Amino acid sequence: MNTLITVIVTVLMLGILVIVHEGGHYLAARAFKVGIMEFSVGMGPVLFKKKGKYNDFSIRALPIGGFVSMIGEDDTEIPEEHKGKPSINDKKTWQKMIIVLAGPFMNILLSVLLMAGLVVSTDVIGSTTVAYLVDEQMSEDRGLPLNVSGEYGLQAGDTILKINGKRIRVYYDMAYYLTTMGNEPVDLVVERDGKEVELKGVCFPVKEMDGVKYGSMDFIVYRKDKTFANVCYEAFWQPVSTIRTTVQGIIDTVSGRYGISGVSGVVGMGDAMGEVISTGESIGMIIEDLLNFMVLISVSLGIFNLIPLPALDGGRFVIYAIEGIIGRRLPEKAVTIAISVSMGLLLLLMVLITFKDIVKLF
Repeated sequence: MNTLITVIVTVLMLGILVIVHEGGHYLAARAFKVGIMEFSVGMGPVLFKKKGKYNDFSIRALPIGGFVSMIGEDDTEIPEEHKGKPSINDKKTWQKMIIVLAGPFMNILLSVLLMAGLVVSTDVIGSTTVAYLVDEQMSEDRGLPLNVSGEYGLQAGDTILKINGKRIRVYYDMAYYLTTMGNEPVDLVVERDGKEVELKGVCFPVKEMDGVKYGSMDFIVYRKDKTFANVCYEAFWQPVSTIRTTVQGIIDTVSGRYGISGVSGVVGMGDAMGEVISTGESIGMIIEDLLNFMVLISVSLGIFNLIPLPALDGGRFVIYAIEGIIGRRLPEKAVTIAISVSMGLLLLLMVLITFKDIVKLF
């Protein structure tokens, strides 16, 4: 039963994210009067198709994406019923840029709205102020002496302001940077007794997962009072933190820090959601955890699509930018080859990630 529920929830979540993403492209294209042939959720064989006033709407068998088929976007043959509709190639460069950016923008906007909603509804808001240290002995041995009185490392009551120069505004900033940077000694700036104090070479416990070393927080933080001001502050900065750390995570993945083991596809995503569903203590907590998961997936999808590969929205943006600068369209054959090659590489990567996720299940 849990497996069936997990599959249903995974498909629904993916469907929502695809609808939001492709809906961004669709609404922008409609706003600039670009002819549209089809709006599809899913890829592969058609399961359901309905003819709308302006275009067809369809659901396809493979829940791995979707598309908005616009006139002139590629060399697909235009059906008779759609001939004569305005082509995207006839639009101004800035309009084409907005159309390709609208999809990622909608995913990021969704994550911001969901995160803000979660902040408003949560009972607990974590701060960046240390309440107590889990391992007092280790904490006494950390870092270098700050002054002649012999004070060492992080102390209860410290508010963390910076980690290796990265500004810390909310708990999620702190947790992310201590996890990703804390595998080695880090430099902290904390507020202590109303003054900023620099802590050099602070060490945290290190754990290893899938061959990658991570830092581990060995302290507990205070709760924040849920005042109107604190809620507004967190509702703004938590989404900013999510976007910033997601960008950094993608950079770390592309640079090879995590390798393929740090990337998950549909199967891995389903497995993670299954764990959330099976271990949740109540329906409310399960829904909250799933929404948090949706925030991460949505912002990751939006930012990933901004990577300048020809098959992705970021690549299309670059192509349109180049065409705007040189004042003419790039050779259609060259663009088609670039898109096909990059799409092939992405599909190969997807197959490898799916295989890895399946192996990990057993």
